[in-house]
Amino acid sequence: MIFTTRDLDILRFLRWCRFVLAEDLTSAFYKAEVQNLEILRLIKLYSPAQAYTLTASGNRLLDAAFPKLPATVAPAYKAADTLRRIRQAKLMTTAYQAGVPVFTTDVSALCEQAMFLPMIARNRGTNPWGSTRVAALLHTGDLMCAIHWVNPGIGCVALTDELTAFQNHTASIPAKQRAIIFAASSYEEILAELDAGQEIQNTRLQTYREVYDCLKLPLFLLPCNGTGCLQLRIMGAPNYRELLAKIILKTHYVPPPADRTMYDAMYQGAPFVMAADMNLRRIDAAVETACSDGLSQIVLAALPEQAETVLNRRYRETGKARVFTITDSALRELLGSTAPYTPPDLPFYTSEGSVLDVPPLKAP
Repeated sequence: MIFTTRDLDILRFLRWCRFVLAEDLTSAFYKAEVQNLEILRLIKLYSPAQAYTLTASGNRLLDAAFPKLPATVAPAYKAADTLRRIRQAKLMTTAYQAGVPVFTTDVSALCEQAMFLPMIARNRGTNPWGSTRVAALLHTGDLMCAIHWVNPGIGCVALTDELTAFQNHTASIPAKQRAIIFAASSYEEILAELDAGQEIQNTRLQTYREVYDCLKLPLFLLPCNGTGCLQLRIMGAPNYRELLAKIILKTHYVPPPADRTMYDAMYQGAPFVMAADMNLRRIDAAVETACSDGLSQIVLAALPEQAETVLNRRYRETGKARVFTITDSALRELLGSTAPYTPPDLPFYTSEGSVLDVPPLKAP
């Protein structure tokens, strides 16, 4: 058996994250590939969490294949540590399927046009991020984003410390728009926490609801699923809002007024907003501005899940907007393909040009 690039990517996922849910791993790779690595005893299933982790043999194989890897660390089996790693794996899987390189260990890698840096070295040795809660950094398109996991009961955050660390650690990246992403397994989880947040008095800590209200940077909501993958791909296209608006509206496209930056176009006299990036605060600003301009509704365009789970309830049913879904043909015109990224099913070659293989094994 010769190991493929896909096999090695599975092993690297487990080196970076330590735990990956079985369902998440088999959503990004073939189930047979995962089972083969399990039969070879390079990975094993941790039954209490239904998550895969690397074995000692898997770590040795990776060390032989790659010159620079995160340090080998025995998995921590405390429930809270396991859950944190599983959440990080969900973020990595979403970025990976969006075609963003994810196997990075240093902030300098973010100088590349598209790159994802998980916070894998937290609490080991020198930790320049201190006690901040950022889960990952993402450079995509014109955006440099700090990603936070936000779900019900996630707790509070010291916003000033977060923003200071974010700015300091990305200062060397060429001028990009800084932004924050709130991520979770679904939009519903994020909004449940934002709707439930209560004010906390006389403390530096803030709920994520308070952060949502007071943050000056752009803020996007991201689910770790197929819709989130597609959302990241859209956000990775430079000037994606204007491009998608022109693709969708075609001859009906009218540029927005110069002083209405929260609009992406005008459509039949109404403000048109590209909502596929799920910047709800920008949508709310567009609604308020349209009202002040004497316009009763705006027009939103978004992905089907975004419309069904969030936008219809918040904007269409309240009479604030008409909500349309973006067609596959429009997405293909922007992205070329709507299919998630899959690594090539080709032999893996080391830096010396050799392949990695194992002798045939009898089925257990």
